[in-house]
Amino acid sequence: MVASRVRFLAYYGLFLRRLWADLRSGTKGIAVSVIVAVSVVILQFWYGLTRKDQIAASIIARAAPYFGILLFLVLYHGVRTAWKLHSEEIASHADDLEGAIAKFQREAGHLVEENAALKVQLQEPHIVSEILKCEIEEERRRDANDGPLAILNGTTDCRIHLFIRLSNEHRVSSVIETYGVQVFPRSGLSRVGSEEGIDVNNPHRPELNTNSTVEFGLPRSGWLLFRAEHTRHIDLGGGRVVFSITDGRKNLTTAEFRIP
Repeated sequence: MVASRVRFLAYYGLFLRRLWADLRSGTKGIAVSVIVAVSVVILQFWYGLTRKDQIAASIIARAAPYFGILLFLVLYHGVRTAWKLHSEEIASHADDLEGAIAKFQREAGHLVEENAALKVQLQEPHIVSEILKCEIEEERRRDANDGPLAILNGTTDCRIHLFIRLSNEHRVSSVIETYGVQVFPRSGLSRVGSEEGIDVNNPHRPELNTNSTVEFGLPRSGWLLFRAEHTRHIDLGGGRVVFSITDGRKNLTTAEFRIP
């Protein structure tokens, strides 16, 4: 009830201010004409040109047309002001409606996107890998396949120990079909690392379980060992190691580690 009265007073306050602004600009000439007409009658009476009993009739005769025009202007501007306020209110409601529709469309779009994302979560796995640690050690070896010079002097490989965390961010479980490592030295020429078995007797480096399915909400972590042949540790400084996984749905995900 109070809110209705406040809106009522605000509306008519605005109406009167708009009406006065319109009348003030259009009735100045009429007001001056009325003043001049009344002044003429008063002067005629002062100089004896008009009898006393004719003063009222003279004022009415001279000022009535102007008062009629003034009344017409008040009515005209009153209707015009009310119509303008009504049109502005309709335009304001239209803007509010357009804003509400746009907001509804945005929220509906977000809901569609969330529904699509949820649908994907219920249909496809999403295994995420993260390399938490990377330890590199050089190993000298002699291999007859590398030629006579390598037999005499030996060749240098890098054994790359990766501590990896696996998690499934979707609700569909999945196996790990394939995984591997690529090494990118500073030279930019990539090398594929060959996997080596982890020492199962070392309790400080438990092997990462890659045989069982990866379930939602059950992350796992462990070590994997790879060998980059004909690579020195100094060549890997400033390079990177990329670990890739292909799940049972052929989805490929990668994790990268920058070598200091």
